Amino acid sequence: AFVTVTGSTANATFELSEPIYASQGSVWWAWTAPESGDYTLTVTSDFGYWPSLAVFTGSSLADLILITNAAFSGNDWTYSTRVVLQADAGMTYPIAVASGANITLQVAKSLPPSVALTSPTDGATVLLGQIVNLVADAADPDGTVSRVEFYHFNGARALGSVTNPPFVLAMNTTNLFTGYNWVQASATDDQGLTTVSPQIRLLVKYPLPVNDNFADRLKLSGMFLRVE
Repeated sequence: AFVTVTGSTANATFELSEPIYASQGSVWWAWTAPESGDYTLTVTSDFGYWPSLAVFTGSSLADLILITNAAFSGNDWTYSTRVVLQADAGMTYPIAVASGANITLQVAKSLPPSVALTSPTDGATVLLGQIVNLVADAADPDGTVSRVEFYHFNGARALGSVTNPPFVLAMNTTNLFTGYNWVQASATDDQGLTTVSPQIRLLVKYPLPVNDNFADRLKLSGMFLRVE
């Protein structure tokens, strides 16, 4: 379950003496941990806006101490970033959020899953019309992975999903383009937290002629006919 708030960071500013961990002005929340444990804080912004998130201790700007911070890096389609916080029960944590647009801030008492594409390898070459197994290594440190989804071109198009390990999707390369393609996977755990893998690049080529190589040369056969 999540604690969720929404708001806007449009036209936000920085205060004098405010610790700055964003390129744009920040807005603030304060969250008190109901119990000790590991929490994941996630901020998601409108499409095209890069959010940042910083968590502190302290009760005034002058005595704020940074605990952790993160910013969206542009490596996936989510326009979100997150931090993992080992919180103490009853402690209040100031939270600074920036993006320049509308945001959603969520707190979950859970750790996020991990996911990586293990096959094909990054930079692999495949043939158009070939069946390729997309293999993801996904795990969750404090629960289970409920599904893994595979995407083409930075989330622009879904290729399919798998709900049980091993997380393998048999894909026909006709679902890709000839030339270079970028593929990613996302893993969602039983608490609803999602992690996106680094992308891999695949080169899709047209199939070669059967006698493209010298060793596969075809013999000429037949006979000459003479017609009188």
